[in-house]
Amino acid sequence: MEGYKILCLVGEGSFGRVFKAKRRDTKEVVALKIIRKCGRTQKELLSLRSECQIQKHLHHRNIIQMINSFETESEIVVVTEFCKRDLHYILTKQTYLSEEVALPIVCDLVSALYYLHSNRVLHRDLKPQNVMITEDGAAKLCDFGFARSMSRGTHVLTSIKGTPLYMAPELIEESPYDHNADLWSLGCIVYEMVVGVPPFTTNSILQLVRMIRYEPISWPPYLSPHCQAFLQGLLHKDPTQRLSWPLLLHHPFLQDRVSSSIASEVSLPLTKELTTSQALAKESQKHDLAKVDVNKNPGLPQKIQQILDQEKKFLKEGGCQTEVEGAIDLVTLEQKLSRLKTAAQGDTDTPQSVATVTAQQQDDRVYHNFPQFITRYRYSTGSSNCHSP
Repeated sequence: MEGYKILCLVGEGSFGRVFKAKRRDTKEVVALKIIRKCGRTQKELLSLRSECQIQKHLHHRNIIQMINSFETESEIVVVTEFCKRDLHYILTKQTYLSEEVALPIVCDLVSALYYLHSNRVLHRDLKPQNVMITEDGAAKLCDFGFARSMSRGTHVLTSIKGTPLYMAPELIEESPYDHNADLWSLGCIVYEMVVGVPPFTTNSILQLVRMIRYEPISWPPYLSPHCQAFLQGLLHKDPTQRLSWPLLLHHPFLQDRVSSSIASEVSLPLTKELTTSQALAKESQKHDLAKVDVNKNPGLPQKIQQILDQEKKFLKEGGCQTEVEGAIDLVTLEQKLSRLKTAAQGDTDTPQSVATVTAQQQDDRVYHNFPQFITRYRYSTGSSNCHSP
């Protein structure tokens, strides 16, 4: 720690604290994530070290760069590049973005995911709070606490990771899943950018589960045909029908702004179509894992009830298990809804359909008393809440 000068605290939560700091040798401004070892299980510490191992091998302009990591007797310290704002902060201030403004961010996210999937890495917790925006407007993915590097013989995963609001239907159903779950989450983020709210919102997490599995998505009429087609492809409930690689790269909405010449260091990238034998092996693996899960898992409703009970406990104690910076709370949601109402009633530049969308949110999606855990709680069946700045 002697090599860094702490400038200020920028975030705090159960994972530890994030500081803005300056390297004493180069004067470079960095982010220091200091994670307490005390109170953590050996499994959690191994997960934290796994996150560091994954992130230190990632080198892409649209991924927060890890500079260093080290341990003291009581702490794990992760040093990354520093970004001041995240996408959630921008959406809180502006409510929604025009397609023209959103497109560069979308392209950056697609490029980052293409790089990750080319190197067989799943992020598994994509949401606006994990998208940092640099001073020049570039988007960078952060927080690899739930990321998984898939071995060559692994085609699907089963552990439930992520934030419920951005979770793909196959995770909600506890089915084996692959990298296409990340692409659903990408679709949720893009939808929120251009519409102003996520595809599904409700005051009940059990209702949220039902909506994600069965409800159709509402499409505001002011979306361009290319944008709507792009979102419809990403937000297809059937992962086998979802817009994926390599077709995703060349979708007309992206206007050929994303390069496919991304270096892959693995022999079997997730961005290439499977051979017949590989596809058969994947289906066999899904079938075997599905049979195991039927016998072992208590079922998603029971797991969600555990989330509810844990959230109630933290609220009663006056605390929160998740990060302070970027967390969505009731006040933020009420302010966002108020801005949507104002825009719909008094801003002539706002698409007329926003008024209709807002009315639907008021009547059907019920933002009032929206529980904090739906957007704040990161769910995991075996990983710690470790957040990158």
